Amino acid sequence: MFLDNAMKIAEKNNTTIDYVFEKLKDKFEPLLDELANIHNSGLENNKYDYLRTHLNEMKGFQQRLNNTWGQPLGRFEMMIVMCRELGSEVNDEYRSGNSKSYKLDVLTRLHAHSLQIACEILQLLKGGFADGAMARWRSLHESAVISRLISMNEDSLAERYYFHKFIDDYKFSLSYGEHCERLGFEELDERSLSKIKNKYNELLTKYGESYKSDYGWCVELFNKKKVTFFDVESFVGLSYLRPFYKFSSNRVHIGSKSIGYKLSLSSSYKIRDDEILLSGPSNEGLVDPMQCAGLSLVDITDSLLSVIPTVDSMISTKILTIWNDKLQQELIEANDELEEKHIK
Repeated sequence: MFLDNAMKIAEKNNTTIDYVFEKLKDKFEPLLDELANIHNSGLENNKYDYLRTHLNEMKGFQQRLNNTWGQPLGRFEMMIVMCRELGSEVNDEYRSGNSKSYKLDVLTRLHAHSLQIACEILQLLKGGFADGAMARWRSLHESAVISRLISMNEDSLAERYYFHKFIDDYKFSLSYGEHCERLGFEELDERSLSKIKNKYNELLTKYGESYKSDYGWCVELFNKKKVTFFDVESFVGLSYLRPFYKFSSNRVHIGSKSIGYKLSLSSSYKIRDDEILLSGPSNEGLVDPMQCAGLSLVDITDSLLSVIPTVDSMISTKILTIWNDKLQQELIEANDELEEKHIK
């Protein structure tokens, strides 16, 4: 009623409804507050009923998703468990020894970090968020690329990579100092800043000015002043995954592409002409993120095991490859089954 009258006033005076609202703001603001409190009271009193209904709907969705994707999801989760056990054995053996190896230190840390990412991907897939899983795979792929480069080179490269974190610390301190006041945070004290800057200068003195770039830790290997991720990716033989990497970047960065095509609607696009604006989970599109994650996880584990090869580790790598091949097959079968249901 109030909105209709406001629109009439706007039309009569050849102006906009926003202008009318602005002029009447002092008069209807108390009314809006009262109406908001009334509606909010209803939401507060019934929130558990609303939530129960939502959770029941989600329970049904989860069951349908598991009916379709349960087999490959179970295999992928088991692969994570297998890789964790293999990494734990290498880590325990290394940490219990007295010899220092930057290569093993870096690779065990990268492996553990990658397993955590794989677990995040698994949970996103179980929840029906294929696009989110694809976005997280982007980091897993980067870990696979770096792990390969570290494993196939001397310990000195791993050392350069290890200490490069202090370059990032310095860059972060500059950004923090620029914005901390606006954020309402305390400034870094002079002693901390001096310590960060001294370490930064020490590393540049040791490794050269080019060390301060994002991939400055491996510039000598490529014999160029500035190295990019794509340089490293090509060098280690993983550039064939670049189309997937670029596609996953659309799930990370909010370009116009990111609000268009969705993996989570990849099956629906084939049979529907009307546009769907997805705002929640879906049981579509799990193939790409799961197959990419499986491939990268096996690759990262192989990079770690290859540093101290044994008969057992070589057998384990073969088994992981067999499981990953089976995963690809199960994903195709599950997706075919889902698309058949859509057609029916």
